[in-house]
Amino acid sequence: SLDAHRSRAPRHLTVGVVTLSDTRRPETDASGPAIRAAFEAAGHAVRGPHILREDPLTLPAALAAACAEPGLDAIVVSGGTLT
Repeated sequence: SLDAHRSRAPRHLTVGVVTLSDTRRPETDASGPAIRAAFEAAGHAVRGPHILREDPLTLPAALAAACAEPGLDAIVVSGGTLT
């Protein structure tokens, strides 16, 4: 049931935030900080935001490395057109 699921679910997560972009920099990335703020407001720990370039040769390994980071419960990825 929903109540049983909620009773077993973790109350707090550690979330990684990644923005995919060739044009954004930390000072121009609006989505990463907004996502971070939303998770922190809900009581979760956040790592990032990190900005990854949309290079089809390096992006898969960069995302795999992000997914392998110890202690993360989830990764939220924003952006990305990979044109």
